[in-house]
Amino acid sequence: MGAGYVTGVEAEMVTQDLDASDQRSFIDAGVPGVQFFAGANEDYHKPTDVASKIDAAGLVKIATFAREGLLYLAEREGPLTFQGQVATDAKKPQTTGDRKVSTGSMPDFAFSGEGVRIADLSSDSPAAKGGLQKGDVIIKVGQYNIANLRDYSEALKTFRPGDVVEVIYLRDAKENKTKIELIAK
Repeated sequence: MGAGYVTGVEAEMVTQDLDASDQRSFIDAGVPGVQFFAGANEDYHKPTDVASKIDAAGLVKIATFAREGLLYLAEREGPLTFQGQVATDAKKPQTTGDRKVSTGSMPDFAFSGEGVRIADLSSDSPAAKGGLQKGDVIIKVGQYNIANLRDYSEALKTFRPGDVVEVIYLRDAKENKTKIELIAK
């Protein structure tokens, strides 16, 4: 919690339960897990995310921040205690398979309100072509209500590339609708 203060690096704590992140299997087994995430960008999880695009100054900031967290954990008198619930087979998230489509938008993982707020999107993405903008909050995709990132991910798992879906979103607290053609992830 104090790493941002000590390093001067701004940080946000993600409070949503992210079902597909690397630390998930540890948490499901009752082992405390921590994830550092620098945020999504246009090349996130794409072949265009190449070494020449590494932000060296940003990487130093992240390393400095992570170092503070690691030192705190290493110097603790006692171990961290697990605060969640161990997932039993009945409690594990029910998925409908792999997600094969994308809207081309990057979610704001730190957003804790109702829906999924767009942190960024590329100008040629389906979301941008449909009129969505950074800061818009998606509350429905097709027939699926979207309360959080898990709902959004589960909804997208039900579609195929080329499907045209209606998206309901909030902009400046006003509800809007658009249609977008989903692309392959």
